[in-house]
This record gives sequence, structure tokens and C-alpha cells, in this order.
Amino acid sequence: MRCATPAVRVRCLAFEPDEGLAVFTTRLTLTALDAADLDTLAARDLLAHLARRTGESGDGYALRDLLARTGVRHHLNPVQGAALERALAACALGSATLPDVLRNRLEGALGQAQEVLNGSPFDPARPEEICLGATSELRWAPDLSATAEPRT
Repeated sequence: MRCATPAVRVRCLAFEPDEGLAVFTTRLTLTALDAADLDTLAARDLLAHLARRTGESGDGYALRDLLARTGVRHHLNPVQGAALERALAACALGSATLPDVLRNRLEGALGQAQEVLNGSPFDPARPEEICLGATSELRWAPDLSATAEPRT
């Protein structure tokens, strides 16, 4: 019979992920749950904590990993499972589409980048005109050969 040690459970419950670590902490806790008997109170507490934390994170990859575990998914209550499914759907992972609001923001940013690039003196057809580290005959090329005087 598999069982999670109390120390593992306590550490997983106490561990709150920093920004960008939702997938790691979800997978770490799922690994602890794999070693546990999911019918124990300790494992159910750990799963409830994981489901809450993952749902709050809104991280699509963490949500997908949590919901993909059949044994774990089976032990979620139906309301919680449905909420996690909705959160995952809102992330649009694998849908190959962006919500209109996000698509408009992305298109705006790309338009601004295009304007900057179009106003740039760099000619992509002539990359040899850029002379980094040496003085160039071209007015727009920076002179990077000068070194700063050491501070005393």
C-alpha cells in the first residue's frame, strides 16, 4: 500500500510557488499524490489544496497537468472539476486561437514594432553596413570603438 509521509504532505501544503513556478509545483505535488493512497484524508487535503492553488494560478499548463491525471481527476468533486475545466478552457491551450481582446493587443504591438522597424535606417538587404565595434562612414552607425575612462 502506498502512502505519503506526513513530512511530504506538510511541505507540499506549505510550499507556495513564486511567479512562474505553477507548473513545477503542480507536478511536484502530483508526484507526491502518485505516491499516496488517494483515499486517505491527508491525500484528499493535499489534492484540495493543489486544486485550489492551481485554479487560482490560472496557469493553463498546470491546469492541464492536474486534469490529465485520471486518478486525481476522479477524486475531485464535480463542482471543483468543472471550475478547473472552465479555467483551462479560458486559457485556450491547444485551440490555435486567441480571444479577440488578446489578439487585438498583439496586433497593436506588432503594428508598433513594424513602424519602428520601418523608420529604422537599417537596410535588411545590406547587413554588411552595420559595423559594430568600429567607426563607420555611415552617419547613423554608432562609434563603439571608444572606451570610457576608468573612474578613480
